[in-house]
Amino acid sequence: MSGRTSLRAVAPLCLFRRFFYTPPMTRLSRIVRLTIQPGGAGGGQNGFGGRPPMNLPGAFFEVEAVVAGPHDPPTGYVIDIKRVDEGVQRHARQHLERAYAGGVRPGAGLRDAAASLVRVLPGLESLSWHLSPFLRVEADVKTPQTVIVRQRFDFAASHRLHVDSLSAEENRRLFGKCNYESGHGHNYRFEPAVRVPADLAALPVAAIEEVCERIIIARFDHRHLNVDTEEFGPRGVNPTVENIARVFYDILKPHVAAVASGAELIAMTVWETDRTSAEYRP
Repeated sequence: MSGRTSLRAVAPLCLFRRFFYTPPMTRLSRIVRLTIQPGGAGGGQNGFGGRPPMNLPGAFFEVEAVVAGPHDPPTGYVIDIKRVDEGVQRHARQHLERAYAGGVRPGAGLRDAAASLVRVLPGLESLSWHLSPFLRVEADVKTPQTVIVRQRFDFAASHRLHVDSLSAEENRRLFGKCNYESGHGHNYRFEPAVRVPADLAALPVAAIEEVCERIIIARFDHRHLNVDTEEFGPRGVNPTVENIARVFYDILKPHVAAVASGAELIAMTVWETDRTSAEYRP
């Protein structure tokens, strides 16, 4: 036989690539800032500060669109962000304005905004409505019957990273300053992600606040986690940010069903610092 590759051997590979190969995908996130004012003012050039200009007191929101797709070879774009900006302003805005004015339920308004936007942005995966720096609602275009409420909370606590089954030298090598015997403190933040039906009359934000205050904050705020809590004490787990996220998820999940009909906790994120966080999602 010669050293040339048989066409019969190459053909099945070509067919496989043609019908089963999926090009690499990138997710592009774009935040569009918009204002809602009495009289419905329009225009404006400052997309960084929000459009239209805040000529009268009104509401300021950020809307985050996530679009997935392959890179366009000549431009390197997944999508031109000007298309995202225009799509949010021309197609999504009207649904959010109706929800803000009370003409439609908030989750349904966001769902309708995403459904309207996906017609002009086919790669749209999700649309999030940032109602404040600490609260956002997310609509996934694949699950239009639900939205996800994400709200951030904070608490202060101290901890020490230490594993009893390891030697003192091994603990110091693994955890460094975090192994100091008296411990050290953090201003933690945590964010439960609660999936709820999109047609709820109102977002269950107050109910989520109540259950997080009762189940997490009252239990862990201003505590030494290794000393004052069962979950991270001598018979508990090492209070790393990863373990804190998992423990918070586990203890909060049974209580979330009470915040609204159909509510479900799907993830928990904990920030130890502004540079270090962990998300637990079973």
